[in-house]
Amino acid sequence: MRIGIKVLGCPKNEADCEILAGILKKRGHEIVKNVEDADVVILDTCAFIEDAKRESISEIFEFVDYKLSTKQDLKLIVKGCLVQRYGRILREEIPEVDGWFGVVAPERLVEALERGEEFFVPTTPEVVYSFSHRCSLDNRPYSYIKISDGCDRGCTFCSIPKFKGKFRSRKIEDILKEARYLIESGKKEIILVAQDTTGYGIDIYGNQALPELLRGLNSLEGKFWIRVMYLHPDFLTQDIIETMCSLEKVVKYF
Repeated sequence: MRIGIKVLGCPKNEADCEILAGILKKRGHEIVKNVEDADVVILDTCAFIEDAKRESISEIFEFVDYKLSTKQDLKLIVKGCLVQRYGRILREEIPEVDGWFGVVAPERLVEALERGEEFFVPTTPEVVYSFSHRCSLDNRPYSYIKISDGCDRGCTFCSIPKFKGKFRSRKIEDILKEARYLIESGKKEIILVAQDTTGYGIDIYGNQALPELLRGLNSLEGKFWIRVMYLHPDFLTQDIIETMCSLEKVVKYF
């Protein structure tokens, strides 16, 4: 299949979709940049704030209009946070969409697409991928790496835990493998993202392991920067600050 991917929302969605594209490409599918060339379009959505929800719904209708008016045989797949949160309602209201998938691991989504499944919203969001393949969707000199996802904070003003699930971290060795691949592919800046990067590792290592991860990334060969986003100020420790200040490849915030 010739597959086009459009990403809405946060950098974590970008990382997910590039992993998805890499798996699809490895399995023999072609990733195309123009909708006109695609047999299948995958739209990744956001549902964090009202503006993001409106943008996602607007994009869905734009693709539906294009499908009905111009390319009736186009297969439209909508995935991500909006579907995880409102999937059953959306399915009833917009029957022109061919497939609805919530916060699903990239590997699981590829299997569902190849089997022709039309709807899957997991009870527990599948928020953390393991690195196997990755395909860049743009020509930028930087890439995002998702080191963890989900959140256990339970803030009353935030809806993220409802559709992203509990906080889950990836293993350091898997992140280093992905970073090494990106650096060897020519990326000059590696940007670490999560719902809360300061909490990285607590669930699998029992402590805040961001300093250890940064030291591992800093030791990789090549000329590149490391940038850390989504640092929660309440959980920013002296160890994290000192580590970021001491490593030459880490962009300095302090």
